[in-house]
Amino acid sequence: MIKRVNYIILLVSISGAILIAEIFLRIFIPEIGWAQREDKIIGWSNDAYKLFEPTGRKNETGKRILFLGDSYLAGSGISDLDKRFPILLESMLNNKVISKVLAAGGWGTDQQLLAFNQKGKFFKPDLVIVAFCANNDISDILSHNHGPKKLKPYFVIGKDEKLELYDGYGTFINYKTFFQDGDKYAAQNSQLMRSYLVDYLRGILKTRISSNQVNSTGDFKSVNPLYRKFRFWEESPQELYKRQTKLSWSPHKGVNHVSAYIHENFKINTYQWRLLEQILLKLKNEVESSGGKLAVLLLPVIFNPEDPETIAGGSFIKRFQTPEGYFTFRSDEPRERLRSITERVGITFYDPTQEFIKYVADKDLMKAVWPNPRDRHFSALGHEILANLLKKMLR
Repeated sequence: MIKRVNYIILLVSISGAILIAEIFLRIFIPEIGWAQREDKIIGWSNDAYKLFEPTGRKNETGKRILFLGDSYLAGSGISDLDKRFPILLESMLNNKVISKVLAAGGWGTDQQLLAFNQKGKFFKPDLVIVAFCANNDISDILSHNHGPKKLKPYFVIGKDEKLELYDGYGTFINYKTFFQDGDKYAAQNSQLMRSYLVDYLRGILKTRISSNQVNSTGDFKSVNPLYRKFRFWEESPQELYKRQTKLSWSPHKGVNHVSAYIHENFKINTYQWRLLEQILLKLKNEVESSGGKLAVLLLPVIFNPEDPETIAGGSFIKRFQTPEGYFTFRSDEPRERLRSITERVGITFYDPTQEFIKYVADKDLMKAVWPNPRDRHFSALGHEILANLLKKMLR
């Protein structure tokens, strides 16, 4: 009898601890619910994407805007998805626009193109805005996976500068039949009710074993070698944070979070920008064939969360010495590159970075916008500032 009581007490205690842990994670780490879920077309998405049910126009007069992005638009850095700048924009414009978001952490512009074809075009947007993140977007497109996350399709510049699509194992995919062969809503039907605690523990486990599994080059011999270089866990950004002249690694020889800020035209980062241009051109054609217009928004992301000069479009510039030569880090590089690309391709370019930087500096809001020195995502305040700036541009 005593043993049975002890077993019951133990069971109740364990159940209670699990319940408390589950509640704690849902309240204090809500982004677990926005984490990646396997997607047969894109590689991975999230719950919001799976629940997105695009509908055609009804009796509405508002302008339809579709935002495509990565973790910044998916909700990282904030605790309430309604605080994202695309959603805030609706009320700021007196509901004269209808804003929708298709985004997931780790997505590059290539996956955003696929997401538009899988779901976005059925929304019939008047305007599609690609929210460009300088920290990783040109690196995400030059990869076939993303560390512990799922494998992904990737584009390669083929003959006559035309894009060729491959799956995560390096097998050629016929882009024209890609969405016909797969169920474009297959990911939507997966189970959404799940334990945050299980997801949290699974994420820790995947992170620890990822270097031996997902990123093992031996399993991906058919993948173009360039697309196996994004090994972000091997980076040493702290060396750049400290502005030390000599680095222990060579960012300009790989694919990493520094790539978009490199001023020189080295082979790899030159190819990255060329690839981005071709993807944007293809997306532009897809959007226009659906009756909309495409624009690119340069997000005011920060490289070093404690250094305002490293905000994309900022003033920081420094030449670094590496084991394999020199390169120049330039915060303004992504802005200049994107301006040139959008002019050549004929895409509208929204650049709020200068006004954003000035506003944050004048109001002394650095710590309020980037409260966590280990997290590059801006806070809800950053989203609010950006929404106000974008409101003026859209008007």
